[in-house]
Amino acid sequence: MEISLIISTYNRKNLILPLLLKLNQQTMKDFEVIVADDGSSDGTVKEIKSMVDKLAYQFQLTTQENLGFRVAKSRNNGARMAKANQLVFLDDDCWPEDNYLSCYHAAFSPDHLLKGNIIFVPSFDKLNQVISVHYADPNVGLWGANFSIAQKLFWQISGYNEEFMNQSGEDGDLQLRLWGMGITTKSVQGAHVYHLNMPKAGKNWF
Repeated sequence: MEISLIISTYNRKNLILPLLLKLNQQTMKDFEVIVADDGSSDGTVKEIKSMVDKLAYQFQLTTQENLGFRVAKSRNNGARMAKANQLVFLDDDCWPEDNYLSCYHAAFSPDHLLKGNIIFVPSFDKLNQVISVHYADPNVGLWGANFSIAQKLFWQISGYNEEFMNQSGEDGDLQLRLWGMGITTKSVQGAHVYHLNMPKAGKNWF
């Protein structure tokens, strides 16, 4: 197992289900997907379980009680289940190219944080209508929607700080602790994702 892809989700079954099918098309085949659900109440977990036989890769699912916005804990739940040394984190409202995981795998370093661009679009049917781009600048803070890190390094800093509840800032906190260890960031060409430019939903994720 080369990569464990951890996807955060909450009450977005209309997004997570098509994304899971889309990942069947990845050019890289030796990976698993772990959906980290933050207590969805819209039937997300039930519908994911009903479609597992349609997935061409290894799959795991973790969920937790709905006690508010706890994406930090949810992502840690997913990381604890990971079988691979390389972790990739993705959000449910993102759409990767088919070579997404291959690009991250080729750039893997056990001592670096890897990031790809986040391209905002109005819909996944209009990928050429770019609204804005959050570039993977090594010198700016982390956005949890798209990054990769060695599992050993992730747990060396104790993963996400689970004290972040009902508030944002968990990604920046992770980045600061990595910087404090002297860990540098590398931008990965090709490991970009398209992100829906939509009103914040659910627990105001992202």
